[in-house]
Amino acid sequence: MRNILERYVLDHLSESDALGPDFSNADELRAADAGDEYVPIAHYLFLRQCYDILNRQRAKLPSELAEELRSNTIRMDELVPIRNRVMHGRPLRADDPTNTLSVLRGFTTRHWRLTQRTLQKLDSDSTWEPAFETLPLPAERILHNLPQADYDETGLIGRSKDVAKLKSVLQKRRESIITVTGEGGIGKTALALEVAYAVVDDPDSPFDCVLWASLKSEMLTASGVRSIERAVRDITGVTKEFGKVIDRSFSGTVSDLANALQGVTALVIIDNLESAQGEEIIELYDSLPESVTYFFTSRLGVGQIERRYPLGPLRPQDAELLFRKMAATRGLNSLTRLSDRSLHEILKRLRHSPLAIRWYILSVEAGKEPVSTLRNQIELVNFCVKNVYDSLSEKSKHLLAVLDALDRSVSFDELAVLTDLPIDDLRTAAQELNRGSLVVHEPDPHGGLASRLGLSAAARLFLKSQPHTRVSISEIMHREEQYVRSSERRRAEEALRMLGPNVVRVRGPEDEPTAHLLRLALSLSKRGDIGQGRALIERARALNPDYWEVDRVAAFLASTQRRRDKALALYKSALSKADTDEAYAIVAYFLAGHLARIMHEVQLALPYAIEAHNTINSHETALSLGTFKVWNHEFAEGQTLLEESLEKAEGKTRLIALTSLVDCWRRWGDASLESHLLVEAFDKAYTGFTIGFEAIGAGHLDLKLASSVVEAVQTALRASSQPGFPLDAVTAELVTMLTGLQSNRSLFGGSKPWTHLVRLLPYLSREGTTSSEVIRLTRELLDVNKPTSGDSNSTTCPEVLVGEVISWTGRYGFIKHPDYPNNVFFHRGSLRDFRDDRYLRGAVVNFSVTRNEEDQPQAMNIRIVSNDIT
Repeated sequence: MRNILERYVLDHLSESDALGPDFSNADELRAADAGDEYVPIAHYLFLRQCYDILNRQRAKLPSELAEELRSNTIRMDELVPIRNRVMHGRPLRADDPTNTLSVLRGFTTRHWRLTQRTLQKLDSDSTWEPAFETLPLPAERILHNLPQADYDETGLIGRSKDVAKLKSVLQKRRESIITVTGEGGIGKTALALEVAYAVVDDPDSPFDCVLWASLKSEMLTASGVRSIERAVRDITGVTKEFGKVIDRSFSGTVSDLANALQGVTALVIIDNLESAQGEEIIELYDSLPESVTYFFTSRLGVGQIERRYPLGPLRPQDAELLFRKMAATRGLNSLTRLSDRSLHEILKRLRHSPLAIRWYILSVEAGKEPVSTLRNQIELVNFCVKNVYDSLSEKSKHLLAVLDALDRSVSFDELAVLTDLPIDDLRTAAQELNRGSLVVHEPDPHGGLASRLGLSAAARLFLKSQPHTRVSISEIMHREEQYVRSSERRRAEEALRMLGPNVVRVRGPEDEPTAHLLRLALSLSKRGDIGQGRALIERARALNPDYWEVDRVAAFLASTQRRRDKALALYKSALSKADTDEAYAIVAYFLAGHLARIMHEVQLALPYAIEAHNTINSHETALSLGTFKVWNHEFAEGQTLLEESLEKAEGKTRLIALTSLVDCWRRWGDASLESHLLVEAFDKAYTGFTIGFEAIGAGHLDLKLASSVVEAVQTALRASSQPGFPLDAVTAELVTMLTGLQSNRSLFGGSKPWTHLVRLLPYLSREGTTSSEVIRLTRELLDVNKPTSGDSNSTTCPEVLVGEVISWTGRYGFIKHPDYPNNVFFHRGSLRDFRDDRYLRGAVVNFSVTRNEEDQPQAMNIRIVSNDIT
């Protein structure tokens, strides 16, 4: 263009007339040259200036040239920025070579012979490039020492959004420290350099100077890792590097650098910061003036004083573009012609890492076999990961080994279940792995709120080359299997009985690990291991402090251990954390039970029981509220609620509802007795007996139900024994009750209230007061000392008791009975007429008690009464 300007315009026009408004600037640049020789003014014009002058002087140009210049004017907006990047050492962009060739191929007339020869040379040898000297910008406003980019071969691919975002954040200067973090080779340095040049070239940039230093001491080549000569090793070296930008003779300290930067708005950039000591960075930050903004790259990060900008792998399409462009520039046709499928597989195994892609292509170019190169990436992965791994704490290495053993991503809460690390240590270890880019965060595949933690591809590959750690894979797998099974059982139990005391409800999948810990705490506490149960609850609390079930379970266990005030405080805390009406109602249900059953504050319990029933309206809430209404002498309402519960309940809950309904009628009878309403008292007690006895006759053999039936009979006898009671009018009812007791004496006689009942029976056995049938039945019930023909060693029979088998190991077990608070031990040899172990636990049995050599009670002559316990 300079030649065209001199040949067709300056040959007959003066310089000022030809250049017009561009003359003064060009003439000043020429005058500033120290040389004595005359240089034509066209050589002091910039590319766009020269092109615009030719456009203004098109009338003086050959017609085909004038038209060519006019039609290509718009393409100058593409070419000028590329030319500036080339000439002034700026990083090239990915599409710069392609766009340059596209623009230049638009100039086809005879006037562009030099350009056309250059294009022909490139067509014949794509690796050729003309020699030229990189020139500084004529008037750079910002002082800097930025190095040339080493990625001009392809340009920076796939990071344009990152560049724009980081440039904007840095220039706003609201954050003191920005750190780009990511695993080795992910492109942190290239991104930082691109951002730095963007800041320097922005006319609106707020910085007076941009200072660059790199602590990188090694580089990966196709032949291996190579040390970088004269590399800066520490912050002392960085300080001198920065100072020499301002004063070439600088050799001072951080304090001297701080004085030099006073009043200067500076951007300090340190690459590869993980090589420095953390204390040195803090000292640098504390020493330099507030006008300094810091921009770091690091595999680890600085800590809490920074804003981290995590940099991940390239997107698949960007990785593919980088691979194909680099392979093409290297003339590796075997790689450029790879099918999409083959390339996708290669890029996947290279983890879409820019360094890995570059290393692979250079290795193939150096003559290495492509497949074996892909399989053997140990040197590459060690370069990217080893220095970070070596700096990890032992706890972080342990956690890394656990993730490797699991071979899948897990939530942080699941890690708390699968490891024994204290929660704080586990959290610290996870944060350290995250800072080192050894783990990646993935969304929950089931849509849960919690993200999942998994090994990065580089970390997984690196660990395969490491010696086996002390983590037991079998132990981890066993814990994971327990956790999965526990979650399945929890869901099944919740579906079966929503308000079961051992059922732990979750708000979403993210609560499952905490629920598992709570279930373990309940199980251990039930077996008597209170300390371990409490420890698991505290672990659950540290993991999920806002989860209301943590306090609810802790309160339930405190309540069962009779720690009344502690349980009350925990229930109140659970209420405050309940985040839905249903959650609040569930906690209220259990709180009502604690107030009524443990603290005996029925009136305080009722509002919570009402709240629970109004919200949930289930047979369980009806049973609870009905029971408390009865205890508060609201018998009619209580009876209605208990019958409502009985209609819907199944299994054990139905048995409890039956027992509570019998108890309701008995208590109602007691209240009538206290009011001297004797006939009414008898009728209500008899109603309770009828309900309970029919249930027992239907196969519901249960000691608590039997006790309630006996207590109902006891109330009826107390009413009928009062002066003035019309005994003749209730003879049939008395016969029915006594016959019922006699028909299942083994069950009723084992109940605790039986002793009290027996004290009332003699009244009915007196002649002249009741019918002979009542007298006969009464005397049979009182005759409890008949000799047993099979007992040759005694003239009397040991007392036959009724109890429930609460545990069975296959060789021995324990029977529950009210007279023995610690339960009664028995051997398998004491069982009579017994064939199947599956039906022993939970069975109601007859037994007698003897004393063993240690004078401990031991059950003998055990016979099953019923194993249909529902």
